[in-house]
Amino acid sequence: MTNKRFEGVLICSDMDGTFAIGKSIPQNNIDAVKSFCEQGGKFTISSGRQAAYLDDLLGGLCNAPYICLNGTMIYDQINGKVLLEEPLDSDALEPVRYLSEKYGACPLYVVAYTKSDVAIEAPLEMFPFEECQGKTIMKVVIAWKEEVNNLNIQTELPQRFPQFAFSRSWWTGLEYYSRKVGKGVCVKWLKSYLGVHTLVCVGDFENDISMLQSADIAFAPENACPEVKALSPVVLCDVENGTLADLIEKLPDYLLPNR
Repeated sequence: MTNKRFEGVLICSDMDGTFAIGKSIPQNNIDAVKSFCEQGGKFTISSGRQAAYLDDLLGGLCNAPYICLNGTMIYDQINGKVLLEEPLDSDALEPVRYLSEKYGACPLYVVAYTKSDVAIEAPLEMFPFEECQGKTIMKVVIAWKEEVNNLNIQTELPQRFPQFAFSRSWWTGLEYYSRKVGKGVCVKWLKSYLGVHTLVCVGDFENDISMLQSADIAFAPENACPEVKALSPVVLCDVENGTLADLIEKLPDYLLPNR
């Protein structure tokens, strides 16, 4: 009989920079997650990616619903069912219009992610606003070539558009979505939905902070930004060497003795 020492434990891992490098997943991560699930644990990904992307890459590895599009959707990939979603309102593209009027043609790129897993993307000066009409937009990504530009608008846009939540997913990429959701809201919802007693979260960048703050146990890889590392009781190995394998190996030391 298989040891069920991880029963009642849910691990929610960020994807890019934590579980995978691009479309490459370290084999020791895959092996460790399979072993964790065989021992009663629940595992899923909490990512800015779309459900279809996760399906293609993970191939059934997750045994708990995905958290997609930076926490604007929870999708039960096993049963093909959306469990929670919070799209942007009709003013979804107002920050993009504002940037277009202020900056015009500049090294800025915009991607609008829709509920139907369609990504509408273009340079700012060529962004097809009309193509977005009638579509349900879940989140928008704004990307600069230089980090300093990104930091400037990260300060400016939340003041001008307080109805949205803004967070960086990488050094030059800023995302925004409904303030009602985010990774932190979704991991707590999923913990309750699955009825687990311990929520473990791991991530590497600023958009993971709310998730880590919502966890019972939070971890970060060596390649994480300083703000994220500060939330972790121990810094795990970097993503290339198998962050999740390192987490699962260390996890028993952090679980309560009666769990």
